Amino acid sequence: MMRKNTTKLLTDLRALMRQLPNNGGAVSAYIIPTDDPHQSEYISETDERRSFISGFDGSAGTAIVTQKQALLWTDGRYHQQAEQQLDENWTLMKDGLTTTPTMSSWLSNNLSAGDQVGVDGNLLSFREWNPLYTALSANDIQLTSIEQNLVDLIWEGHPPRQFKSIISLDLSITGKKIGDAVQLIRKEMRDKHANVLVVTALDEIAWLMNLRGSDIDYNPVFYSYVVLTQDELYLFVEKNQLPVGYEEHFRKNNVTVIVDEYENVQTILKDLIKKSTGKVWISPTSCYALSALIPEKKLLHEVSPVCAMKAVKNAVEAQGIVDCHIRDGIALCKYFAWLEDALNRGEKVDEISGATKLQGFREKLPKFAGLSFSTINGSGPNGAIIHYHPTPETNRPITLNEMYLCDSGAQFQ
Repeated sequence: MMRKNTTKLLTDLRALMRQLPNNGGAVSAYIIPTDDPHQSEYISETDERRSFISGFDGSAGTAIVTQKQALLWTDGRYHQQAEQQLDENWTLMKDGLTTTPTMSSWLSNNLSAGDQVGVDGNLLSFREWNPLYTALSANDIQLTSIEQNLVDLIWEGHPPRQFKSIISLDLSITGKKIGDAVQLIRKEMRDKHANVLVVTALDEIAWLMNLRGSDIDYNPVFYSYVVLTQDELYLFVEKNQLPVGYEEHFRKNNVTVIVDEYENVQTILKDLIKKSTGKVWISPTSCYALSALIPEKKLLHEVSPVCAMKAVKNAVEAQGIVDCHIRDGIALCKYFAWLEDALNRGEKVDEISGATKLQGFREKLPKFAGLSFSTINGSGPNGAIIHYHPTPETNRPITLNEMYLCDSGAQFQ
């Protein structure tokens, strides 16, 4: 794997850390998580800041940069990959080993009392923020949420956030109306004396609104927020993403929706919080920046009710899952039968051509909506690399003489 030269990037970032734009002061350390504003499992190219600054493109890990050091914490799945991708500017912190200090421990032992640690509060969940803040505060070190992301400021050619077309799902697929789900949620809100509910998880929003998108590769979601009161339902989304006639979709689902622009969520939420006489409910897995808008006396930090509702499948959803597994199983059976025959006939098959062939079998299936992740197609030693996907530089032949790993999946409507 190619190593990225990060010397200039780190020099530029450290210059910003010494004098924060529009903030004054300085931070002694800057944290770069692997996250987007919705704490999504998968992120899009615009949010790959940790990968950009470090050169390590595994799906999990956190970077910390000080004026003299640059460190990357990642778990055992990625130690081998990180060793191959990090250049000499970086120190790999092998998370999970007893000899590796936690990030809070390392910061506490390597910074001085009165120092500031900066992070983009949109990229750290409250659940992650709170213990880190507590640990650092015990050593008189301040964890500070910085509104402007410093990596974005040095990222030339930073790809913009993509807002792609959204589709609506019929009740024959979802098995429930939005209005029915909203009624149940509002009852839970009343039981907990909550006047406002904030939903930030993209999969929860897509499920609740009976809508699907493709803003993040391999995920049927779209960038959005939902805010629910006892009388109003707000959907914050890029309006031009919505399907033509989306008003009819909501009418069929027995719900009235106030559609506002994606970037307006904080403005509207601040107003609703101010007016609220009860609690404001937000999941602790939501970003710190939104939780910080809510006064402590009004804050209700509990798992979103949408999360629990989404986990219990109705009869239509359950049958849909069964049908999709049958379809996908057919594609895999066809692929492995083809592969065995091809190799026995002496045909040359490599990791890339094999993955392409498998995708071709899936694309012929009804209701196919795309892959669910980049196919992990590893031959020989490549099969030992977690979340590996073949590239022209790493591509190896698939043979009868080496172990072969194929891990793949698909999305269906």
